[in-house]
Amino acid sequence: MLKIVDVSGIQDVSIDAPSLEYLCYRPNNDFDAPFKIDFDRCRNLKELRMWSVKGTFFTNKWFLELFPKFPFLESLNLDNCKMAERIDISSVRLEVLELLDCSNLKEVNIDAPNLLSCEYRGEGVSESTISFSRNSNQLEVNIQTHIEYVDLCNFREFVKNIKPNNVLTSLSLYIGGALNVDQDALDPVGLQVSSPLPRIKHLA
Repeated sequence: MLKIVDVSGIQDVSIDAPSLEYLCYRPNNDFDAPFKIDFDRCRNLKELRMWSVKGTFFTNKWFLELFPKFPFLESLNLDNCKMAERIDISSVRLEVLELLDCSNLKEVNIDAPNLLSCEYRGEGVSESTISFSRNSNQLEVNIQTHIEYVDLCNFREFVKNIKPNNVLTSLSLYIGGALNVDQDALDPVGLQVSSPLPRIKHLA
């Protein structure tokens, strides 16, 4: 029985494998033609990875339909994909969620009571919000972001937009552009975080 499929560079993919548990898909973005992937019949899917998927594929409707279609899905990894501005994720099975360098995303609402690990990597400190409801007390959230030195004054708002604050356990900041900024132009008050983060384990 087919358990694992890894597809790269193919624009039109259809998979009919009810026994499939792992799927990784990367379209060939050098082609101008749109891609198409159909794996709806893979009902036993446990891990889904999709990389460099652009266009309008990832709508909020796609996320709302994903977990009812694949009731055993435990791990979702989306890397360098274009998202809808708002996505809602609801699953009682999901344990691992990774949203890495996904563009256009402004609001993520997660209702996943058994989620154990959530990793978010993005560019800049924006008004994006990441909120968790019915989260497990074992949930660990890792945020990695690259921000420009002049945007550090918005850091407080960035942290406040992760709700609830106590799920954040790892925060990595990559700061660029410091050599080109007038040191007096930065408001140090903006670096203060108003709410304590008692569970944070790693700050880099």
